[in-house]
Amino acid sequence: MDYTEENNGKANESHIQESEQPNTIANNKEIDVVAMSNLVAAVTVRYKTQIVIMAVIATAIIVALCVLLACTSFDFTQWYIYVVIIAMVFAGISIVCSITMLGMGMKIKPLQLVLLCVGTLLQAVILIMELQMILGGRSIEISEDDYALGAYMLYTSIIEIFLHMVQIMGILDK
Repeated sequence: MDYTEENNGKANESHIQESEQPNTIANNKEIDVVAMSNLVAAVTVRYKTQIVIMAVIATAIIVALCVLLACTSFDFTQWYIYVVIIAMVFAGISIVCSITMLGMGMKIKPLQLVLLCVGTLLQAVILIMELQMILGGRSIEISEDDYALGAYMLYTSIIEIFLHMVQIMGILDK
């Protein structure tokens, strides 16, 4: 066996070893989907059937509006960095408010309602951006090879909107 045959054999072995390694990102997404499904089940069990049905209808309406807005000529993805910054600031404010309410041992329903409404609006804007990234032709796009990532992004955004809507309807029902 000469030098080139040895190197080709090693190259083939390393290629086989790389392809046999599990795709940890895909496995994490599968775990996330199962965990989110269990979270939805745990949250919806706490509410009346009418509230859950109204939340499903409200979520469907929001998603339909997001699809219509994603198909417009306006490029929402060019504002992506600003939405990320706003989302981080909102997350920080929400955490501080939640810890404060937990520390005081009381729930301030108007504050919870405002946080949920703002969170739902922010999630709807993110959904519009994700739809535009998937559709393409904008400043930020997802390649055709990343179809699983696109489906995962849509799933998580729609579930988040649904969870917010269930909580909003639950607060308004009491």
